[in-house]
Amino acid sequence: MHDQKKSSADNKSMITSSPSLRHRVPTSSPKTGHKNEAKALSKPEKHESDVFPYGQSLFPIVWRRDPTHPALKWLYLVSTSVGMIILCILPWIMVNLLGVGGEWDARHGIDVGGDAVNAILVLFEQTMDLSPQPVYRTTGITLVTIGLLVAIDIMGGMLGLREIWPKSWNTDNRQCYEEMFSEPTRLGRLLRRPGNTLSNVTFYFGSLCILLSVYNTMIGKGEENIFVVSDGMFGAMLFLLGLFSSIWHGSNAPWSQYPDLWSMESCIFYLIIRYCCLAGLSLLKTVPSIDARTAELIASRSCTAIYTLIIYGLGRIWTQHYKKRLLHGGCVISGRSRLLKKSNVMGQGHIDCMVSTITVFQSLPIFYLGLPTLIELLILKDCGSSLAGYITCISLTVGWGYRLFDRWLIDGCVPLNLIMNMNEGILRTVGAAFVSPTAVLHFYTGITLLAGYMHARSVESAV
Repeated sequence: MHDQKKSSADNKSMITSSPSLRHRVPTSSPKTGHKNEAKALSKPEKHESDVFPYGQSLFPIVWRRDPTHPALKWLYLVSTSVGMIILCILPWIMVNLLGVGGEWDARHGIDVGGDAVNAILVLFEQTMDLSPQPVYRTTGITLVTIGLLVAIDIMGGMLGLREIWPKSWNTDNRQCYEEMFSEPTRLGRLLRRPGNTLSNVTFYFGSLCILLSVYNTMIGKGEENIFVVSDGMFGAMLFLLGLFSSIWHGSNAPWSQYPDLWSMESCIFYLIIRYCCLAGLSLLKTVPSIDARTAELIASRSCTAIYTLIIYGLGRIWTQHYKKRLLHGGCVISGRSRLLKKSNVMGQGHIDCMVSTITVFQSLPIFYLGLPTLIELLILKDCGSSLAGYITCISLTVGWGYRLFDRWLIDGCVPLNLIMNMNEGILRTVGAAFVSPTAVLHFYTGITLLAGYMHARSVESAV
């Protein structure tokens, strides 16, 4: 009895010590948790954070509620973890164990084990026909833009402005945003969440590099690129992703999350489409009755047409979600809403949150790179640049793996919780910005998409 009281007191002390968890204190001990959760479910007026306090990991609750046999749950966890580790060394496996390619970097003057900056600059030049000067200029333009946003934010704070964003955007509606993301909100500022907003820098940089490469090709200064039109569309969508994501995370205007998700999904799909069309080109060139130019024309137009349909189709889907105000209220796709049995996953109704749900979501990078890997292995017989491959695989694994601990998934991000225990001030703001799961996701996803694009360009030499 004494131990039970001590455990309950310790839990209460741990929760109230964090600024992000204060006023969300559960009064249950571990042994009475089930009863209180059931009671909370019968009181819909309670906010989800009253039942499952922000900052605490939801995984123990998911594990306890999941009726799946413990052995299977452990199998899901272990297999997913092993798969993500293998993903980080996939280029090494392709070259050294499967004997696919491995000469591209050396053939193009890239020393994978040498100076990293020089190797990356050579990679830009060999895959996108961008010499160091335009890369440096693009970097400068991106950083100046980010610096300007920071300066405006600081100036607004010094002038004591109560609100910078238009009131007509309904920026007072923070419910969905704060149910999804852990970075603390700074009301009245241009950058309400500086980490989640400024981390879009890699989207801007990547889009400018791709669009510049496309422009050089179209005016005859760059190497021939049969996918130049669809590549230009990809670069434009990547820029829109940075723009809408900045608006959403900077202002939490409800309307902005729909084009943000539309552009994000459109960007994610493109590299898969490009690889499939490249595989189709390779197969068409084996047909005696089809000359190389005709095969390239078919592949190019197919890629453009398919990507156009994908952009249009996703646009229609997210327009319908906007009309239904799917995400204008609470976050109906979050882990908490699933545990409370009130979720609506993309308009499909409630879906329980189980260990298998979490591990499948965590395994998406494996599925994402699975098809391109099979195409390289079985059709192209080449894996292109190992350097670009390593950057793609590692950045995808890190960004996706860390974002699992954001509020809308399983929560419980330890670095962010530690920083949130600090007193309010510039150090806490900057610290939270750097360790915010969504900020990390943005930064590394931008790297993934750019490196993945360069990797796809390097593989073209095998066709």
